[in-house]
Amino acid sequence: MNAMRTRAVCALLPAVARRPAWPSWALIGARVLSVPSATERASTLIAHIKRGDEDLAREMLAELAAAREPIDFDLTDSYGSTALTLASRAGHLELARQLLGFGLPAPVLNAQNIFGSTALMCASASGHVDVCAALLQQPAIDVNVHTQYGSSALSKAAEAGHSEIVRQLLAHGAVAAANKLGRTPAELALAKGHTSVVAALQPITPQRESIQPPLPKPHMAQLPLVRARVCGLRASNVVCRLDTAVQGPPGTIIASRAVGVPASLPLNERVLLRRDPSVPPAGWVIVGVCEPEPGAGKRPKQRCLHPRRPKDKKCVDCPDKRAGAAS
Repeated sequence: MNAMRTRAVCALLPAVARRPAWPSWALIGARVLSVPSATERASTLIAHIKRGDEDLAREMLAELAAAREPIDFDLTDSYGSTALTLASRAGHLELARQLLGFGLPAPVLNAQNIFGSTALMCASASGHVDVCAALLQQPAIDVNVHTQYGSSALSKAAEAGHSEIVRQLLAHGAVAAANKLGRTPAELALAKGHTSVVAALQPITPQRESIQPPLPKPHMAQLPLVRARVCGLRASNVVCRLDTAVQGPPGTIIASRAVGVPASLPLNERVLLRRDPSVPPAGWVIVGVCEPEPGAGKRPKQRCLHPRRPKDKKCVDCPDKRAGAAS
């Protein structure tokens, strides 16, 4: 019986050898051996990186490169991070260089996870200077990718105080644009006390509307004004909610900023509006900020920038996290 089985298997082997493309298994003797697919290899690589096994990950990549075995670099973990993103965030320089040596295309180099962060953003926020330098050497890297809240690699590096990375990003064309809250990288760095970063950003800090001469106060006093509260920020205008005490039923409107009104209005800030049909998009203009009323409490806290994160994963200065810790 064993001899007959061996002859039958041997008769199949020439036909197997003639196939131009064989699936991820092969017949050897009387056994079926499984060969990992490109997706399975990528999943194993991601598991090595997340466990911190850089040596195993590098050894695996070296073997795959020598055998010219395919691997799916588009594969991500449950948070949408690729192997390159994970290696960059952890600061594994040699591993990141190995991955880049496979000639990763632009969609992989600039892939964003569920939080909107790319490999360059993660390396910039974590302060890995050499990893950022390796990523910036890639012609297809995009230094101006933004998250849904307007954060970029430059703003993350500036807020974290990594002045050398800020200089690298600026040298490769990074734009010091304001985020969705209207705060520029220089303002984020200044709020954290990173003076060296502010100095590096000073030559390219965009001109802000706040430095323009304000409207004369007598002119403003002649305008019919209504009170509102800032509830959202856009690139060129502000979403406001009319004050019920002044305007009757509350309503949400879109208003433009007049000359002299700061571009970085915080959420829940009380502002003064006037009606001007000639001003797009809705005929409302913010002409000033309300003075705090005597005996008024503290300004309401801003909403969290990461509403989908659990409390233990929120930022250190997140209002929701502080509220949870206080309770």
